[in-house]
Amino acid sequence: MGFTTPTPIQEAAIGALTMGQSAVLHAETGSGKTLAYLLPVLKRLYGGTGTLDTTPLQALIIVP
Repeated sequence: MGFTTPTPIQEAAIGALTMGQSAVLHAETGSGKTLAYLLPVLKRLYGGTGTLDTTPLQALIIVP
């Protein structure tokens, strides 16, 4: 998709979320929040093998 570097919100959130920590993300529209929370979820689901991990995963995403 052409992304080469993370936005500030992504840089702050992705590491913590990948480690399984809880986080509240708040940033302006267009800052990259969606990828900041979806990339760790997708990484957890598919791991490095490209196959679906069926262990339980919880993610609560609340948007206006």
